[in-house]
Amino acid sequence: MKTSVWLGVLGAVATLVSTSSVQAEARRLTLADAERLALDSNPSLQSVASRAKAGDIGSRAGISRMLPAVVVTDEYQHWNSPFVISFGPQQLQARDADTNSFAASVNQPLLGLLRLVEEYRAQRAQVGVATGQLKVVQAAVRKGIRVAFLRHFEAKALEEIALQSEKELNEQVQIAQARLKAGVLTHADLLRVKVAAANAQQQGIVAKTQADVARANILIATGSSPDDAIDLVPPSDLLQTSRTETGSYGTVVARALQARPELQVANLTVQASKHEARARLWSMLPDINAEGAYVRVDGQVFAAQNSAYVGIKATWPIWTWGASWFGYQAAQAASQAAQQDLQSQRRQVSTEVASELSQSHAARSAVNLAEQSIASAQEAYRVTDALVKAGSATTTDLLESQSALNQARLNLVRAQYQLALAYVSIQHAVGE
Repeated sequence: MKTSVWLGVLGAVATLVSTSSVQAEARRLTLADAERLALDSNPSLQSVASRAKAGDIGSRAGISRMLPAVVVTDEYQHWNSPFVISFGPQQLQARDADTNSFAASVNQPLLGLLRLVEEYRAQRAQVGVATGQLKVVQAAVRKGIRVAFLRHFEAKALEEIALQSEKELNEQVQIAQARLKAGVLTHADLLRVKVAAANAQQQGIVAKTQADVARANILIATGSSPDDAIDLVPPSDLLQTSRTETGSYGTVVARALQARPELQVANLTVQASKHEARARLWSMLPDINAEGAYVRVDGQVFAAQNSAYVGIKATWPIWTWGASWFGYQAAQAASQAAQQDLQSQRRQVSTEVASELSQSHAARSAVNLAEQSIASAQEAYRVTDALVKAGSATTTDLLESQSALNQARLNLVRAQYQLALAYVSIQHAVGE
């Protein structure tokens, strides 16, 4: 009986362990998943998307204003008394005490369609501006997540280097203590090794803090909590892709000018301002509309009970003290300003691309140099360690070689991640 109970307990424990293991696997977060979650939960994105939707819905009113407008009115009036006209002894009641007027009219803009079409085009361009701004925010969110991922794993790599350095130095501390007892080293030599080990430990603490901060930023951006049991997956593909050549300045700039969402927003703003200026120009023409109506009047003798008409109505405010003209000039100036902003934005993008390319080339050179230097630093440390053990080198020599090896490792990691960060920046600058 006891055996069966223990077997049941062991089975339950195994099930719990298996379930927790599956849950732990399910909590792994890749870079692609983090980007998706950040895009889905970002309040700024949701706000911009709502504004874009509102603009799209509002622009439909532009089409509605071009179609015939049907207006129905009904007016009931109760007078203090009927209206009676006297013709000597004869009296004629021209209006009852209660009257009612009903009218149904149709109004179709004609010449005003020129203005309405331009206003609609301006509204649609503004919808495109809102959509472009949504893409700008999305690109910024993606870049932020990628940079945070790289910062996190760069700090993790620096922490590992610090731990490795601390381990090597702790081994040297034990050797130095033994040599101190043997009278080969002085107490000052032992203290220098201990200080170096403590410095390595401190570097590990700083790197771990940086990794934790980056992880917290990622989880908060994805709508999670830093306390959640989530393991970040290293962005290996991004690190590998960053080592590929990005192309020449002319090629990259051409791609950026074509795909950068900020430039698309600026270009659509120019289009919207041009349509707005044309709408202001057409608004100075007469407003000519075709109209038709049916009218029914009850309670009045001298008004036809049922009547209908069709016609054309023209309205032209000839003198408005220059208000329409000044409005057109203001719209023209706004259009010129939008075009100048577009040119300025294009120059800014070109400058940004040039800067990011320079950073990328420098990082790639740093990676190549660090890869060459680390092998030499490892060999120098190995030789110095052997010489110290043989009594042919001093503790200072060992600490210098270990410091050079540690610096070479740090330089390689930092260069690799700096290259990846430069690649992310170039992708953002290009608009991809």
